Amino acid sequence: MSSARQVVVVSGNPRPGSRTSTIATRLAAELGTPQVIELGELAPEFFAADSAAIDAARKSVAEADVLVVATPSYKGSFTGLLKVFLDGFGTGALAGRDVHPVVLAASPAHVGSTTEHLQVVLSELGLQVVPGLALTEEDLVRVDALIAEVAADER
Repeated sequence: MSSARQVVVVSGNPRPGSRTSTIATRLAAELGTPQVIELGELAPEFFAADSAAIDAARKSVAEADVLVVATPSYKGSFTGLLKVFLDGFGTGALAGRDVHPVVLAASPAHVGSTTEHLQVVLSELGLQVVPGLALTEEDLVRVDALIAEVAADER
């Protein structure tokens, strides 16, 4: 895939540099040259009256060609941190872009529910949800092969 594609990773894990973020960044690198937005680093900014850092992150997302949106499963859904960030975009505001969701959960049931909840919100924003990664802890031993499969579908 051409490295000219602007690929933005949004990691909804509150912990910067998490496994979730690392996996999403590895996938994004197969799709183009990624920019990584670690929402955990921006967390203190979310409820400020005005935040240049949040505005810049949302601008990067709005200008991306392709998005990789990643989250761990928290109680069967995606993180509140990711929800707060995505709520900053209006309905249909990100139309015309593909998004690869990346979900990491401890159990298959939580992978399914988290993926479903996330896809509903991503679709509401106008994003075209394309194959991503829905992983349990057990899948981590074969994550490279799974990333390669998703990337091959893009070529």
